[in-house]
Amino acid sequence: MMVQRKPQLQILKFLVKAIVLIVVHQLICVKIDGRNCPIATSTITYVPHCPMNKAEWKIAATKKNCSDMTQSCVKNEDFQYHCVVNSWINATMEVCAPTWYCMGYCAEFNIRGERIQDNFNAPCTSLNNPCPARYLSSESYLYKGCYELVQKKDKGDMNDEERHSGLKEKNILTTSEISAIAISSVVPFMFIVTTAIIFVKRKSGEENEGGGLSGKEENNTMFNLQFSHNI
Repeated sequence: MMVQRKPQLQILKFLVKAIVLIVVHQLICVKIDGRNCPIATSTITYVPHCPMNKAEWKIAATKKNCSDMTQSCVKNEDFQYHCVVNSWINATMEVCAPTWYCMGYCAEFNIRGERIQDNFNAPCTSLNNPCPARYLSSESYLYKGCYELVQKKDKGDMNDEERHSGLKEKNILTTSEISAIAISSVVPFMFIVTTAIIFVKRKSGEENEGGGLSGKEENNTMFNLQFSHNI
């Protein structure tokens, strides 16, 4: 008696392993996609407020002196002073980091990602002091609406530990990172599913053909036995 194979079970196991590999790969890519700058994290200073105009920005930038720091992330002119919100939008920080073009969202420094990036929980084009659809992260002082978001949260009862809870984000994925992982995982996942479906169909077809041949062989055997008996 032939043992019937179960390709569906094999495919299910394959899909589970593939999905796990994709997620792990994307988590790693968040960290090593080329934009992270480890030394930037060591330059963080939490401040009660950020520069509100170009003159204040120049004074703060001169004090931070980012361009003279030894780093290998980017060219010295692109390693600039920033004063931005943290990922939780409950604190403002000064940091030396590579510049980034934000696309209509408040600039944040993400500790886990070691970079300046868009905070997708804080669109800024419609705030009281709005930002444009595209702006350079080091010019965040021009668009004060993002700082005002922090000030609104400051009005609540928040202790110093909670205010600086951005330090804990190193071990937590932000919404923007989760979105990036999800979007970048769709294409390979769909490819794997499509490949698996094609494989299952071909495997099932081969088994059907194999079953048909076995049936013919069995009939031929019975015919030969009957023929021999009659003789």
